[in-house]
Amino acid sequence: MIDEKEFKYRRDLRDIVTFTINAVNARELENALSVEEVDDCDGKGTPGFEVGVHVADVSHFVFENTELDTWAANRACTVNLVHKSIPMLPRVLTEDVCSFIPGKDRLAFSVVWKMDKDGSIIDEWFGRTIIRSRIQLDYKHVQGFIEQAEKALVEEDYPQVYDDISLTDIRRKVMQLHIIARRLAFHTYKE
Repeated sequence: MIDEKEFKYRRDLRDIVTFTINAVNARELENALSVEEVDDCDGKGTPGFEVGVHVADVSHFVFENTELDTWAANRACTVNLVHKSIPMLPRVLTEDVCSFIPGKDRLAFSVVWKMDKDGSIIDEWFGRTIIRSRIQLDYKHVQGFIEQAEKALVEEDYPQVYDDISLTDIRRKVMQLHIIARRLAFHTYKE
């Protein structure tokens, strides 16, 4: 449960469809994506997108100069081995309290870009947020969406989607991000 005072200091993005993309058995879901179509991305009626990248706000739970802060600093990062991982932080944080578990409200740091349909960035916003992931996708799910965009979806082949969002909606958002990424890559290559 998120303390009510957090809503005074954070942008509430729980109504924005957000999702994670990780390895099949990932339990540390520390980053998430969102994309929304907007009718006016520049104040002139130009249609576009708001693309969000969200990272777990671990600093809300790990205070500076504490034993936990020192422990995490000494580890520096999570080490992922073939059959296990050695976490930088206690698992209760990385796999639960800070993890973007679908259907749970979580604290995040987010960047949200407004961009036109060509991928030109019009505006950006950085700040503390509250998000709610709707589904935990793995790389195979996402690749399937991209390579077989018209294939009928069999809901049993995918994880549960939360909050009355359909799997078709999730696929559409993945495809929007894919198209934006291709446009950005094209413009980068062109330059």
